[in-house]
Amino acid sequence: MHIVFNTLFGAPRLSAGPNQCHVAVCGAFHLSWCNLGVEAGDEDAGARDMAVAQDPGKGTMCMAAVEGPGFDPYKFYYWGRVDAVWTPWYGGGSTVKTC
Repeated sequence: MHIVFNTLFGAPRLSAGPNQCHVAVCGAFHLSWCNLGVEAGDEDAGARDMAVAQDPGKGTMCMAAVEGPGFDPYKFYYWGRVDAVWTPWYGGGSTVKTC
């Protein structure tokens, strides 16, 4: 899904308003980036690659926020199976693209 997300939205960092998400859906899976902060902001540099490298184990959906200096804890990545948990919605709107 990482490759699909980059194909649909591009590799450069995304921008989003408060509670806004960018969602890629392909087949039975989705990958999303959401800005859950109170201000508009950009995706943190390198965070997408770090988040999708996390091992989801046997779960049907994962949520990750990259921690550490230079990373905003209110910017989350979600990925999983559409049939288990639908894509996130936090009231700020979502841009949904499909493959």
